[in-house]
Amino acid sequence: MAEFDQMSLLQLRGLVRRREVSRSEIASFFLERAAARQDDLNAFLCLREEIVEEAAAADREPGSPLDGLPL
Repeated sequence: MAEFDQMSLLQLRGLVRRREVSRSEIASFFLERAAARQDDLNAFLCLREEIVEEAAAADREPGSPLDGLPL
């Protein structure tokens, strides 16, 4: 879903709640997008690849509705 970057956090949460997409898919999308643009933007101190694993853990055992979503 290439339109993740056009969605609000509430819209992303809705997709997760309806199980249309996983938190790890959303995290992967934004991590890949940030990595691809880092050289041009130089906007990130570090890109943590383990964020995808953390999002997958939140898929298995969610806590708050925003757990695992990129903020």
